[in-house]
Amino acid sequence: MLIIWFIFTIISLNLISRSKKILLLFLLFLFLFFLITDIYIISNYFTWNWIDEAFIYHLSYWIDWAGLKSDIYIIIIWLLLLLVTFIIPVIIYKYLILKNKKTNIRNTILAFLLLFISFSIHPFTKNILELNWYFIFDSIKNTTLEKTFEEMYIIPDKQKVWIDNKNVIFIYLESFENLYLDGDLFPWLSNWLNEIKNNSTYFNNIKQVYWTSRTIAWMVWSQCWIPLINSWGGWNSMHWISSFLPGAFCIWDFLKNAWYDLSYIWWSKLSFAGKGNFYNTHWFDNIEWKDELILNIKNKKYQYDWGLYDDTVFDLAYKKYEKLSKKEKKFWLFMLNLDTHGSEWVVSKECNNLKYNKDKNSILNSYYCTDYLLTNFINKIKNNNKFKDTIIVLASDHYAMAHNNSSDILNKKQEDRRILFVIIDPSKTNKIIEKKGTTLDIWATVLWSMWFNVNNLWLGVNLLNIELKTIEEKYENFIFSKWKRFYESFWEYPSIKKWFTINTDDLILYLDKKDIEFPALIYLDSDIEIEKILWRDKYNPVTLFEKIPKKSNSIYIDFCDKINTEKKWMCILYTNSKGKRKDYSIKDNEDISINKIKENLR
Repeated sequence: MLIIWFIFTIISLNLISRSKKILLLFLLFLFLFFLITDIYIISNYFTWNWIDEAFIYHLSYWIDWAGLKSDIYIIIIWLLLLLVTFIIPVIIYKYLILKNKKTNIRNTILAFLLLFISFSIHPFTKNILELNWYFIFDSIKNTTLEKTFEEMYIIPDKQKVWIDNKNVIFIYLESFENLYLDGDLFPWLSNWLNEIKNNSTYFNNIKQVYWTSRTIAWMVWSQCWIPLINSWGGWNSMHWISSFLPGAFCIWDFLKNAWYDLSYIWWSKLSFAGKGNFYNTHWFDNIEWKDELILNIKNKKYQYDWGLYDDTVFDLAYKKYEKLSKKEKKFWLFMLNLDTHGSEWVVSKECNNLKYNKDKNSILNSYYCTDYLLTNFINKIKNNNKFKDTIIVLASDHYAMAHNNSSDILNKKQEDRRILFVIIDPSKTNKIIEKKGTTLDIWATVLWSMWFNVNNLWLGVNLLNIELKTIEEKYENFIFSKWKRFYESFWEYPSIKKWFTINTDDLILYLDKKDIEFPALIYLDSDIEIEKILWRDKYNPVTLFEKIPKKSNSIYIDFCDKINTEKKWMCILYTNSKGKRKDYSIKDNEDISINKIKENLR
């Protein structure tokens, strides 16, 4: 497609009028075309699927989060591409404006038509359409569904519980996909983990489903049985709401009803991607994050731009396990490692004498170290007298990221890529499960292994039950996107039917017993009820003001300099279905009734 565009561009440049105004307009569109091409090329640094939902995530958060030091070279490449994007239209303009060749209006129209066709067939356009309006394409694809969403969204009966349940340590392994255990591709890389795998229940055919290429997306979909879809392109802006997917019945709600103590160890900021709100909403008893964990280590400076190293996290996790094991209550300890997240070498100091290869920047050194630290952690638990009542679950959070510098090896085996999934249970013998499955099947399988009588969780099934068919076995190309409106309904936006209160001191809206931080943009339907809520995301270049619908009911609350510079402090802007707008200054801690809302929307 890019080659076709290049041909079209050359033809267009020979056809376009040399009139300054027309030429400048043409070159403006040409500049935009170069720009989207830059974005399209750079996106593959982050994903192997060009522009997808993972790229939007990285684009929004990498400057603050994604290991800026290790990604500095891609910033330089991006800047160089932008520089070329600016320079080429200028050169073309100076070259063409000096030529006095005259062209007729027909050729000029044809030149713009060719450029329009180039935009239309550009892969960037296709990616963006699929990303934002993927439900449009559902009618084109052929998938026969046996049941409706309501019929397939199966919530387990919490009463079906066997008596002697197990404690669980669930370890998400960052980007540690199954191919890293392949000795032919990576000799000696995961020797210790391979030994553990060979003495456990090992699932070797688990694929990653769409919308799970980010850790929080994997967590939400696998744990709550719905994908992480909210109202805006940033996906992670949901930390501005006090409850995260309150309408979803997640694994944690299930375990809490079974009287489990739930703990989560997280190596970074609790607010990142809304993880704190996600777990607090769903009954976690204890969430320990970087700022709390670092109080328990001697060297407070032992961390890097991502967070705490793996040796610190595993050490603190074992101490947590010992503490929980002394209690009578059954528990679930959930954790995630870090060192294998970046693009280059990030190795804990405990592995200073352990190197996989001589390339100091190779991320394979990080995998080699994590393999060692993870195995030591597991062996310490196995030596604990409480291990007989414990199972350990290992699972990749997603495939290795595209900017992982071992990706050239993984690309050679693209069709063989699988999620790592292992269950270590002292009461079970080793077994290899070759049944086709996806990340959606992991939790039904884990619950069964914990001795819960659960075989189905929405589209997921217990992989240990050979009679059950997985989504991978039943459908060749299952379309998840057609149920988007059902997914969004689980956010359970509060009602605005009575009134809402604006607390200007704490920048909080009180809506139907729920706290919502603002600035915020509230979309209202024709019945003046909340349809969706958008929050400002400092890493997203699109402002809330730009998202105000032109002819639809909405309420926008923000600082006055974003709404009306003649007013001071906080303002509220009403937009009605006819496009009429009204704005007012907000009084301190003002109550706004539904009648006042309706009046301002007339």
